[in-house]
Amino acid sequence: MIQTLIADNEIDIAATQALLTRAYWELDRNEPAANATSIAKTSAAEAVFRIIDRTMQMCGGLGVSADLLARLSREVRPFRIYDRPSEVHRWGIAKRAHGAAKRVRQADE
Repeated sequence: MIQTLIADNEIDIAATQALLTRAYWELDRNEPAANATSIAKTSAAEAVFRIIDRTMQMCGGLGVSADLLARLSREVRPFRIYDRPSEVHRWGIAKRAHGAAKRVRQADE
């Protein structure tokens, strides 16, 4: 089971790096990057929380003591609120996806 938790952490880290790289790339090219940055921010904030949670699970009782992992767990929760809550980013992502689909549909007509 521990190997599965470690693998899931690695997957979250790799996905976060890829999404951040995409957002950086769009920003560096001076392209509109609202969607890429919203996706990266939301995914990264939630991935950090999942990684800490899995790591605490791996450590058992030590994971919830007053040591580093317990402190990190308390400190990462605000990451889902900084730069607007994840729900606001999700709303923007959905709105942009709907607008893009609408434009494609109108172009086909």
